[in-house]
Amino acid sequence: MVIRGLSILLGFLLFWGSAATASPLLLADSREYTLAGHLEILSDPAGVLSLTEVIGPAASGFRPLSGFPGLGYGGQTVWLRFTFARTAAYHDECYLRLGPAYLDNLTVYVQEGASPDASEAYREYRLGDHQPASNRPVRHPLFVVPIQLPTPGAHTVYLRLNTTSAIELFGSILPPAEMVSFIDTNILYNGGYLGVTLAIVLVNLIYFLRVRDPVIGYYVLYITALFVNYLGVEGLIVLLWPGQAHLLADYLVAGGSGGAYISFALFGMHLFNTGRERSWAHRYFQYVILVGLLVILAVPLGWYSRVAGFVMLNGLILVIVMTGLSIRLVRRGELGGKIYLLAFSFSNLGFAVTFLRLLTVLPVNALTSHAYQTGTVLNMVLISLAMTERLHAAQKQAVTASLGAEARAVKLAAEMTVELWRKQQELEAALQTEQELVQRRTRFLEMITHEYRTPLAVIRTNLDILEERGGAAADTLRPYLDKMRRGVVRLVEVMEVALARVRQDEQLTGSKFSALRLAPLLREVLAETRGLRPERTIDAEIADEAWQICGDAQLLKTAILNLLDNAIKYSPPDQPIRVSLTGESVAAVIRIRDQGQGIPAAEMAKVFDKYYRGSRSSGSSGAGIGLYLVRRIIEQHHGSVDLTSEATGGITAKVVLPLMKEGETCR
Repeated sequence: MVIRGLSILLGFLLFWGSAATASPLLLADSREYTLAGHLEILSDPAGVLSLTEVIGPAASGFRPLSGFPGLGYGGQTVWLRFTFARTAAYHDECYLRLGPAYLDNLTVYVQEGASPDASEAYREYRLGDHQPASNRPVRHPLFVVPIQLPTPGAHTVYLRLNTTSAIELFGSILPPAEMVSFIDTNILYNGGYLGVTLAIVLVNLIYFLRVRDPVIGYYVLYITALFVNYLGVEGLIVLLWPGQAHLLADYLVAGGSGGAYISFALFGMHLFNTGRERSWAHRYFQYVILVGLLVILAVPLGWYSRVAGFVMLNGLILVIVMTGLSIRLVRRGELGGKIYLLAFSFSNLGFAVTFLRLLTVLPVNALTSHAYQTGTVLNMVLISLAMTERLHAAQKQAVTASLGAEARAVKLAAEMTVELWRKQQELEAALQTEQELVQRRTRFLEMITHEYRTPLAVIRTNLDILEERGGAAADTLRPYLDKMRRGVVRLVEVMEVALARVRQDEQLTGSKFSALRLAPLLREVLAETRGLRPERTIDAEIADEAWQICGDAQLLKTAILNLLDNAIKYSPPDQPIRVSLTGESVAAVIRIRDQGQGIPAAEMAKVFDKYYRGSRSSGSSGAGIGLYLVRRIIEQHHGSVDLTSEATGGITAKVVLPLMKEGETCR
């Protein structure tokens, strides 16, 4: 509100201090004639005056202007008028050119009839960036009206201006040739500005993609926002998208301006590292981000005329703060400090000139109208140069880091080579030791097996002699003799399987598998176990005898007998062992449950490890290889085995073996 009031006050001071009358404009030769010094102004605060009223009763309220009007962000309606005439030497056709392009509503009334005091003598043109581009008699970013001058007489033109942007206006009358020249120059100027801006965006975007520096990234966003803002401020959207230009113009101006504030504040935060070094500057940049958001929301909320002056003042303060921070960079001798200082100095100058023009302190002319654009171009070029220096520094740092990393990698590779050689030697020694241990174990088992055969053969022979010579006592002794004979057979079988298992571990080769009916095999194992341990109760539930698996009968007998031996060993003598054979999907499941103390949960995952004996196995015989062999055998049959503690006590061993499919053969 302070900025708005100051703008209005200064504008009206200049208005009331102007000359007593505005002289008519005389078109004498083929050149451009400015309207400055020939305009008169009438304030219409309520915006209710019509052309008829302005020509009639309110005409006495017009006051002459010494130059172009500049009332700042007043949000009011004003009328302007001027009179012009041509000499016989001037063209009978000319163009009225008015600007700036961001004026919302500009209605032009051109006298075509004989009487300047009759409203019907005027032709109306509705212009402004809130009006459809189709209303414009000449498709141009500025507002151009063609005027026919059939006679050398005087003509009057009235202008009604209502806008939420700054209340300012400049204009001139041009002959056709000068108008063509102006159009060409305007295209070159705008095209050059947009081309430079777009080129800087692309170059810095490439820099950002290479080094991923957030400073460069935010700078790219800042320049992009300026690009968008320029499309709206200079009215170029009329050429790019004429059908929607009147709907988008204000959003481009506000969105580009607000986006520039936000991205420039983020750029400053990272460039000057305000989050760590300068807390006051960091808070100020956060405040600027809020100002940027306010600008973006101002158009859809209808606040733009109220906040525009405030935002302009903050823009001036922002570039002053950036200049001060750049001076600190220069004093500290940091990279690019002088370039940043020079860049922000140009921005300061352009922004200050624009701000003073909007406050009517400076006149509206080509120099002051394009001061901001000129300053931003110089700013963008210089900061891009600083970004290049930043990129070079980052590349140099990366090269240095790369060389250092390469040296460290070479050193590490040398150290690892030595370490790998040492580990290789250790592994070779360990492998040799392991091979020697395996060989010793094999020789030991072969020796034990060989030595056992002789006494076992003697025992078997003597059992036969006792049975033959026992006479009458033979019938009484026969059950005991049969039990001893089965024990000898089982002992020989266990020794043979153990030796075969060791050889398999050495050679990593499988057994000779064949189609095997699981139910008869399980019954055979149970019968053998009951024969050896008649005092123990074994309850069995064996299902379908037609199930077949692909396996090795001797190995499976060894695995099942080991599980049964464990169940018997760790169960109370008066408790039964329960065995079952069932089917689950495409597999057969053998369960062997005991009634013992169970296995602690912490040890459950280790019981299948080689040579591992649980904490509750003390006092019982064993070397910790039984369950290990069981797992190896079952896995060789592509099955699985696990132990589960039951809630009522005891352990259930579950063996899952895949069934053969119909027509399948063993390999």
